Amino acid sequence: MAELTQPHLSVLIAIITALVVTLGVLVPPARRASRVPLVLLAVLATLAWPNWARIQSRNGIVHGHEQVHFLLGSRYLPELGYHGLYPAIVAARLNKDRNLPRAEIRDTRTFQLHKVSDRLEEAEAAKARFSAERWEAFSADLEVYRRELRAPLERIISDHGMTGSPSWALFALLFTAWPTVSTQSANLLGLIDPALFLILLVSVARAFGARAVAVTAVLAFTPGRVFDFLGGSILRMDWLFFLGMALCALQVRRFRAGGLLLGLAIASKVFCALIPLMLGAHMLRRWVSERAIPLEHRQVIGFAFLGLLGAVAASSLAFGGPGIWVEYIERILLTLHEGYYRAQYGFRDVYIQVAVNGPAALFDPFPGRIHARHADLASFGTGLNLARLALLALLAWVSSRQAPLLAAGLGVLGIYLGLVTNMYYWSLFLVLGLGLASSEQRRHGLALGLLCGLVALLRGLEVTDWESLHARSYLGSWLLLWSVILLAGVELGLSLLAWRRARAI
Repeated sequence: MAELTQPHLSVLIAIITALVVTLGVLVPPARRASRVPLVLLAVLATLAWPNWARIQSRNGIVHGHEQVHFLLGSRYLPELGYHGLYPAIVAARLNKDRNLPRAEIRDTRTFQLHKVSDRLEEAEAAKARFSAERWEAFSADLEVYRRELRAPLERIISDHGMTGSPSWALFALLFTAWPTVSTQSANLLGLIDPALFLILLVSVARAFGARAVAVTAVLAFTPGRVFDFLGGSILRMDWLFFLGMALCALQVRRFRAGGLLLGLAIASKVFCALIPLMLGAHMLRRWVSERAIPLEHRQVIGFAFLGLLGAVAASSLAFGGPGIWVEYIERILLTLHEGYYRAQYGFRDVYIQVAVNGPAALFDPFPGRIHARHADLASFGTGLNLARLALLALLAWVSSRQAPLLAAGLGVLGIYLGLVTNMYYWSLFLVLGLGLASSEQRRHGLALGLLCGLVALLRGLEVTDWESLHARSYLGSWLLLWSVILLAGVELGLSLLAWRRARAI
């Protein structure tokens, strides 16, 4: 029963949070009174996130599928690179599993599936990159995941590979390099991300206060499938931890620490660059108006580059040179050009709908046919990229008119515009929530309530079955695009009003 009701409870918590936050703005005396119910809602959201700890009872909290990718992928990255994990698994298991040659293995250089029996030379080549001692250790680790933790190896080798950056892998080695793989150590490693979230929430409470940390918890723990996909893995949310901690540091005017954390976030996940990009739009507007670069801006920018370049340099030294980054970038570029997924949000799908059906499609959230499912996505490249640049420029203009933390938070919408992201990445909304919570302006308080409502709606689309998941994901993408359009419209209206008042004076 808990597994059936937990997603619906998360939706209900987010809806109530939206109402409480909005009421606190519309009725000022209710703002103080809202703290206690908001904290209670945050506690419920936090407890519901791992389904009340009723998760994968056979293996504790271990997500075997994920840990094979990210523990073995980081621990043996010098030998495996970004394309050797699946061939190495085949080499380790080939003489022990007679059915394995008939299974399918994905070539992570092309994402094409092949019969294992047709890729045996590649398996032998992967094994040859190990020393005898390291191969014995890899084989033993893999056997623990297969036998004791029931990792589905045949399904794993048809997945899309390890996606952590070299900087992520270097950070992960602090946790994955030393313990012998066992049920106990795998369970402990699965607690890293919850521990990071706990540290983040304590930091938000200290920097922003009780109301902000409550809303942050709801925004972090409501988006669909986060724990289902990533819970019990290893260090999958480190980038979100870095981003949240960066905003906490900036809030308390620790600009060097804030910049450093932003750099580390980008080094872990490249798409995090959209966050400081929108913050940079705010900085640029201020530079132009003041004709000077404030010291705090120089500190944030300088230490962001220090964090990014330091992480890249350190990981290059650890993993045999800059070639590991070239391999990773090729891997990520392939992902960006991959085909349609149904459980995703992205401006791309709405753009293709408009390109095929005409401008009227912009006002149709329920199309009978979702053209991105069947389209040759590469054929839309030029127009799509120009539209993305135009919308990102519009978002940058909106960001330039906001306070620094809100400008950074709007980068979350930039990620939606520029990329296609799976729904479990929308814990990112906590960054935008912090930006809104840092402002005392009434309209930003209302926007925070609307954001909680939007997150509730997106989560609701994921747990309902009134339409296909394709249709529900498209509706989510459509709603996010209109959020950007309405946001820009409000800012344009405010700027025109300010201009008219200035002329009247």
